[in-house]
Amino acid sequence: MDDNYLRKNMKSSKCLGLITARGGSKGVVNKNIRELNGVPLIGYTINVAKKCQHIDRLIVSTDSEAIKKVSLEFGAEVPFLRPHELALDTSKQEDAVIHTLDWCKKNDYTPNHICLLEPTTPFRKLENLNRGFETLFSDKKIKGIFSITEASTSPLKCNEIRPDGFMKDWIPEKFKLANRQEMPKFFQLSPAVIISETIEFLKCKTFLHNNAKNIIIDPIEGFDIDNPLDFFVAQKLIENGFLDSIKLKNYINNIPLDNLS
Repeated sequence: MDDNYLRKNMKSSKCLGLITARGGSKGVVNKNIRELNGVPLIGYTINVAKKCQHIDRLIVSTDSEAIKKVSLEFGAEVPFLRPHELALDTSKQEDAVIHTLDWCKKNDYTPNHICLLEPTTPFRKLENLNRGFETLFSDKKIKGIFSITEASTSPLKCNEIRPDGFMKDWIPEKFKLANRQEMPKFFQLSPAVIISETIEFLKCKTFLHNNAKNIIIDPIEGFDIDNPLDFFVAQKLIENGFLDSIKLKNYINNIPLDNLS
């Protein structure tokens, strides 16, 4: 790591923290402002982003007056409401990002970097958000950061359903009888830490471009709330203080089975 390069980039960078939070959630109604252990879901993301020294401006892009109100209460900017056509179930998040960057340009703010902060990841840790920036600034070849977690289910055990309903070729023959420990280790994307150079994002129209480097984070930190089951699990994790996998594993392994209910 080139310390001089790191210090120069950390000092000169302007980074937009962008929270994308539309109001039309179907799986969990009003998900982004529904209270999770007494705090609106979006509040967790705003609180962490405000503490990150690398983010110099925090904007929420939403189409919802209710989300705007809560976001302002927690200290984020909501300088516009997102157009309806950019907040549909079929709308691409990247278009909402471009819309925000266009607004910034018209209002004399041109960030070098964008940090996308999805509000459905409440266990995001400041230390790993900072680690993402430090990794990005450590090498000029790195143009972005994307966090990943170890996959809970191997894609080798997943498949499309055959028209005849039979299980033929569901698992590749090589792995059909393999134990879990013998299977390759796979990782999945997590929205906990997503950063990109603005120019690279606009060129590729995605944060998952070829010059983005991964950082591995704990599966609980990368937990993404998408449906009622996810919300229930997140609530129980917070209530019990299990904010990383080690604490949860130690708890489970030290409880007699007859006490688990």
